[in-house]
Amino acid sequence: MRLSGLTTTCCRTGIKLLLLVLFTCYLSAAPAFGEQSASGLLLDGKYDENMSYTWLKRARKPWQLCAIVPVLDTSYWFSINYGLSKQARKLGIRLKIFQVGDFTGVDKQQAYLELCRKSSQGIILGGVYDQSDKGKVFNVPVIAVGYPVKSVFINANVIPQASENGKLLADYLNRQTNEQAADKLKVGLFPGPADSVFAQQYQQGFLSRYQREKITLLATEYTRHEYVEVQQTLSRFLNQNLDLDVLVTSGYVAEIASDLLKRMSLEEEVTLLSLNLTAQVYREMKRGTVRGAITASPVLQGKLAIDMAVKLLEKKLHYHEVTPKLKILSPDTIDDFDYIDVFAPYGYKEILEVN
Repeated sequence: MRLSGLTTTCCRTGIKLLLLVLFTCYLSAAPAFGEQSASGLLLDGKYDENMSYTWLKRARKPWQLCAIVPVLDTSYWFSINYGLSKQARKLGIRLKIFQVGDFTGVDKQQAYLELCRKSSQGIILGGVYDQSDKGKVFNVPVIAVGYPVKSVFINANVIPQASENGKLLADYLNRQTNEQAADKLKVGLFPGPADSVFAQQYQQGFLSRYQREKITLLATEYTRHEYVEVQQTLSRFLNQNLDLDVLVTSGYVAEIASDLLKRMSLEEEVTLLSLNLTAQVYREMKRGTVRGAITASPVLQGKLAIDMAVKLLEKKLHYHEVTPKLKILSPDTIDDFDYIDVFAPYGYKEILEVN
């Protein structure tokens, strides 16, 4: 009995030691909690699988942050709002979000900036159009989110380069085009408002990458974010170019174009591609009207902006530019698409203050 008991005890002790060793090995091999592989992020302009971004678990103190955004009534900015509020709650900080109300409200944005400079310890800023090129330096850290900022000196940035959107769609078209085809692919480009930095970068990226031996760019049309103007410009362009093959547009224009193509019975003749993914564009992709779109992960942008603001305040910032890696969504990938970093969940309502 004694021998048997000793054997049993030894076996149990051996099993415990084995489990302890295996658990220790697992912990050393697994990434630390809060780390995200650089495969989904661009860190200071680099893609490197050996680099990682470590999220904060909790703020050291309940910092007071302020966020200023152009609007909240678009899918893009609504999703950024969700990312901002979610990460603020997770870290245990205070956050106030101010909405300028449109994309041209420079004076209103400046007024909010002065208010935030006096009442907060860090500012998260989404740019508007028609900004001054002179970067004003504030006494609190400023993080750019959603849309480029030129009027204020930026301490950190989470916005992907919009020129990459244009390059990705141009590459996509280049791959889809048969080199042996008798005729070149005829393309129309609608990047958005003429005074939008995004629209200019979309165009620059597309022009720098599309292959002229395969593709003919019929025209580039700039349109403001006004339904009637977009619809009229699109209708005129489509009627003047009945041999059009592909329409490359901003997300807002794609939402209107998808409906217009159906009404003109052109949805089978014209391939519609969107330079950015909105909730409506995603729905149209599920229906087959839009054939491709680029996502800049706005929810992830919002979360990163909060995380980096707190890191700046706590002297923990390792990278000054952390941006989501752009992804192209196509009919081949849409069924496996994970939209957790792209859209706010169903039923979410905008939040303007987190305590």
